[in-house]
Amino acid sequence: VYKYLNKEAIKDKEIRSFMIGKDDFAYAKLKGIDTKMAQLRRERFNEVLHSETPISWLDSQVNKDGKTTHKERRFFVDKANNFVIGYAVDITDLIEKETLLSASIEEKVTLLGEIHHRVKNNLALVVGLIEMEVFRSTDNVLINQLKEVLRKISAIGLIHEKLYQSNNFSSIDMPQYIKDFVKLSMDINQSHVAPVINYDFDDILLNTQQSIPLALCLNELLINSQKHAFPNNPAPNISISLRKDDEMVVFRYADNGKGLTVDTDISKLKSLGFKLILIFIKQLKGTYVIANDPGFVISITFKATTA
Repeated sequence: VYKYLNKEAIKDKEIRSFMIGKDDFAYAKLKGIDTKMAQLRRERFNEVLHSETPISWLDSQVNKDGKTTHKERRFFVDKANNFVIGYAVDITDLIEKETLLSASIEEKVTLLGEIHHRVKNNLALVVGLIEMEVFRSTDNVLINQLKEVLRKISAIGLIHEKLYQSNNFSSIDMPQYIKDFVKLSMDINQSHVAPVINYDFDDILLNTQQSIPLALCLNELLINSQKHAFPNNPAPNISISLRKDDEMVVFRYADNGKGLTVDTDISKLKSLGFKLILIFIKQLKGTYVIANDPGFVISITFKATTA
């Protein structure tokens, strides 16, 4: 039963006086309302009497004007005097703002997902048109050039596909992406002897600003290996690793080809592929090291960001 009620709990002075020495069931009977809330409060009172810590819950009710109000209620026990102290804070405005914010975020997430879906579909259309030209052409030089374009578009398209398929539109699971892209790349540029691919990954997420240049860099490296590394190699082999090093990410690519036959400073090479690799490394704000060990090896180090 109630021993004290302040005017914030019940504004009507006569009802406050009436409730002293009575419980919520008496209030429900007086007002002719459902006893569910009275039962809930009795359960909460009994719960807190046997608890060492306060208890709280969200009390949502529809008032006489048809509006839903939300109050955070908290009870704690005064064991010395064997009574429960309870109070409530009206958080209706906070709940309504959170609901509006949640709806706004959900709408933006849906819109962002639709954007990635449309970009992926538009790139797929471009890929289809290029594949038609590859099928119709008899010019091997043109066919190889178109296949390189296909691989570049596919690298970006796969990024948007991964973003659309996931619940996270800001970052990419790079180990899985790399595996999927390498398979896609090998399917586009089929060779008589497919290289064995070895992977060594840590769990790494990258945002699109980093995942796209890294994917395009990988694409150029795969093209370089398939074009130049394995002309007479009966057992071509490629190793790809992506590892964490504190706040840094180290991407390493190696093949067992013939390696570079010139200076290992790729900034001095005339190859368009290596020039593109340098551009992508710059976009990553990374550094690189190249070696012949004995095949071609490149390690790219950059600081990871996921948002």
